[in-house]
This record gives sequence, C-alpha cells and structure tokens, in this order.
Amino acid sequence: MNYDEFLHTKVITAPESGFDVSISQISPALKPHQRDAVQWACRGGRRALFESFGLGLSVYPFRNPESILNGLYIGASGGFEGFDSHLDDSFSLISNGGVYTRFELGKDWWVSDTWSLGVGFAYVNVTVFEDGNDKEEHERNSISFFIRLTHG
Repeated sequence: MNYDEFLHTKVITAPESGFDVSISQISPALKPHQRDAVQWACRGGRRALFESFGLGLSVYPFRNPESILNGLYIGASGGFEGFDSHLDDSFSLISNGGVYTRFELGKDWWVSDTWSLGVGFAYVNVTVFEDGNDKEEHERNSISFFIRLTHG
C-alpha cells in the first residue's frame, strides 16, 4: 500500500440520512443552482447551507504609525442571503432568505509587511422573508466578537 492509498483509507464520509426531494417540490423562487443545493442538503440530512452575496467597505481613518489608533477601522456591508430550506407541517418545502446589513468596529495590528491580526465587534441586522403560504417577514439581530487574520 502506498501513501495515497493509506490516506484514502483514513477518509471519513458522512452517511446520507435525509430524504429525496424532486426539483418540482422545491420553491420556483430559487435559482437553479440554489435548487440543486437544497436538493443536496435534503438528501444528506444533516447539512446546512449558508449562502450570501453582498458588498462591503472598511475604512482605516488613522494612518499614522506612531498613533495608538493606527489600525482602527470601521466597516459596513450589505447583501442578500439564503438561509435554509425545511419542510413545514404539510410537508411543503419552505425556503428562507433575506437582506442583511452589517456594521463593524475593530483594530488590526500588522505583524509583518503583509499580515495583520485583528479583533472586532459586529452588529448584524437581517430581514428574513419566508417563502411559505403567508410570506412571513421578520428580523434577526446579532452582535458578535471576532478575531481575524488578514493578508494584504
């Protein structure tokens, strides 16, 4: 047995524990690649989909290397997200999606000419649209702390 064969014996794959869903059962509001992803997630059983598309901007207002505020940044972003799909009580497939806005405040420390290590706080507001019979809309808000590694 060579090394590649040995590595292949160590690969663990999760068993498929879900159910089959035909494309016709999935919401026509989804794009073809999204319907394929929902079908894949339902077949697997314990799979999650976190899909988003958006734009953002970060600003570093303090550029003086001698200042303690050097590396401080503020940022904002927004976009569209697809969250999940699930079956309701009547076994109809429901897809959730929405729009989000994200605001960040943080600090980066440059540890080399090309790498920085940073920390920050973010506030995220998401308006969720549920694609069911009643087209329910609700908001989700979160505050998070994060650590980031940047190459730039």
